[in-house]
Amino acid sequence: CALPIYQVLGEGTSTRGEELRKLLRSSPFTEDKDLVGLEEKTNSLVAQLLVQDSSGRVISIVGMAGVGKTTLARKVYNHVDVIGYFNCRAWVYVSQKCSAQEVLVGIIKQVEKQTKESLDLLEGMQEADLERMVREKLQDKCYLVVLDDIWEEEAWDSLAAAFPNVNNGSRLLMTSRYEKVPQYADALSKAYKLETLGEEDGWQLFLKKALAHGLTSESKLPP
Repeated sequence: CALPIYQVLGEGTSTRGEELRKLLRSSPFTEDKDLVGLEEKTNSLVAQLLVQDSSGRVISIVGMAGVGKTTLARKVYNHVDVIGYFNCRAWVYVSQKCSAQEVLVGIIKQVEKQTKESLDLLEGMQEADLERMVREKLQDKCYLVVLDDIWEEEAWDSLAAAFPNVNNGSRLLMTSRYEKVPQYADALSKAYKLETLGEEDGWQLFLKKALAHGLTSESKLPP
């Protein structure tokens, strides 16, 4: 697959600066600092993605805003075993106001290298044609597509036909605030519910951020 080109699908009231910040947060290449308590979660999700069966095509990470869904998805997406298993990967940011056309264009740009002429052609295509193009390009691939921050069942309805169920281990990884969305997309969806950090992990995160102020990793939780 070609290197990713990402689409910012900002909400109608977002400023350009806010859209850029959302883009950086969603990009799978953003460097994650001060990560705590994600290794076990990452390994669990990677194992789910690599199970060789035809059931549970959708894997999801669900939880409240700010709990770290995108960060965990990024760790999984960039895991060496995931990179080696899937011969085609794409990551797209959906957002509250989903533009199916922009999401589909974003996927196409990642699964096949584009020329200037083909990019111009994509921008002028209708949604149904883009949907058909994505389906054709994924049909013979073992693919992983991340749909980051999908909010509504209607957003899935506008995208679903683009993803062929080819029974070859291909997967969709969704992040959402609402468990109902991945369950709607796939009744066998396997949801990973991401909770806020526990006391110990929260303390370790505090220590990571406080090291510059002289604290050490040997510090203990306060009594």
